Amino acid sequence: MIDIGANTGLFALLAAAAEPTCRVWAFEPVPFIFDMLQKNIQLNKLENLEAVSCAVSDVVGESTFFITRTNVGIPTDSSSCQGFRDQVEEFPLPTITLDEYMSQQGIDRLELLKIDAEATESKVICGAMQTIRRDRPFIICEVLENIDHSYLQQTLPAMGYQFFHITPEHLARHAHLQGKVNVEQRNYLFVPAEKASALNGVCAKAGIAIRQESQARLSA
Repeated sequence: MIDIGANTGLFALLAAAAEPTCRVWAFEPVPFIFDMLQKNIQLNKLENLEAVSCAVSDVVGESTFFITRTNVGIPTDSSSCQGFRDQVEEFPLPTITLDEYMSQQGIDRLELLKIDAEATESKVICGAMQTIRRDRPFIICEVLENIDHSYLQQTLPAMGYQFFHITPEHLARHAHLQGKVNVEQRNYLFVPAEKASALNGVCAKAGIAIRQESQARLSA
């Protein structure tokens, strides 16, 4: 599993703890949050979880990162997308593509990819096309309101991926991505068509319903 935009590591920690034989890589580019991620890994003694201090994008090099100023808690919406947030501090941070990282590290299989890149999800996917074509991973991706998702909408279905909106109650099969404001409604599961039966089996075992959204609702 690879977690892009891991923050302090909640989802990466859960994945590594739930399946000790699984290797997990967690990417977090903001230095002081990365330090917290590393401490959480050490605190939980997870030898199968590795933290990577780098932003994942569509280029290898460096990018200006806009770190949100906050007086309360840890910023969770810092981004390399200029204008995404107003009150920010700018820092140059290294970037890498997922394809390049996979090649450098000799990772020969990816089963699950989670992306929470604060308005740059399309760039992450663009830089991961070789890996996605080769491994056909399940992808959990944040889909925000008022962000252009046309690249994802055009690219993934053409590769045989299906969209499932993750709600608190069920998975809803959608033909089109629809961004959401509420935190609980922002994530989609992208599933390769050939793995749909595996998804059905997992959901049946866990008691999670899968619903087919109507075309009328999709076009609303």
